[in-house]
Amino acid sequence: MATTTRIGRKSKAHLYVREHVETAIANGLSIEAIAGRIGVVRQTVWKWVDQPQRLEPSKLIQLADALDLDDVTDLWRPPGKSILDLMSEDELEATAIEITKRLRRRA
Repeated sequence: MATTTRIGRKSKAHLYVREHVETAIANGLSIEAIAGRIGVVRQTVWKWVDQPQRLEPSKLIQLADALDLDDVTDLWRPPGKSILDLMSEDELEATAIEITKRLRRRA
């Protein structure tokens, strides 16, 4: 499991590279096609799947594009999940309160 430290939090953020690559393959995109879109060999893509924490930001962007993801941040979420799906009820409430406070300051 690949993790990177979240800024301002003590918990770790998981990169879901393997899950997104497997989903793309299940949807008919071959590993060769993914590699070709990035301009690397298929072994490189498998290396990224096995060690996603070693991916440079520019490669993360290229991989997300090759996988037809909407945004590179989707690599930090399981396929088919939105950021709101991953937040606990307490986190959602805290986020809503923070947004409300910021909006009141602007008004």
